[in-house]
Amino acid sequence: MNRGFGAPPDDAITRLYKVAAENTDEGKERIRAYYEALGRFVDTFARVESVVTQTLWKYANTPSKIGKVIFSGARIENGSQYIKQLAEATGAPQESRDDLENALQQLGIISRVRN
Repeated sequence: MNRGFGAPPDDAITRLYKVAAENTDEGKERIRAYYEALGRFVDTFARVESVVTQTLWKYANTPSKIGKVIFSGARIENGSQYIKQLAEATGAPQESRDDLENALQQLGIISRVRN
């Protein structure tokens, strides 16, 4: 591109003016994709916490109105521990307890990384 007499060449301009990565088209797309993925993660994690809570109520044989009061504030780690203890105490089949252990262990890892 000819910039006219006395204008610096293109490479000289790029040395003088640096565009921050987040202001490029690619950078903007990466940031948008990041926040979209973050939003999906937060939404999914909240849903998982809800399922853990509902599972806890089920194993405690507690109606949701009562479970909300008794187990309020129980997060994945506490809820997981209660679920495993209740499954053992109520004589849940070993296969179910093994499945719970695997799922809850993975959720614990994700929860610790998230925190």
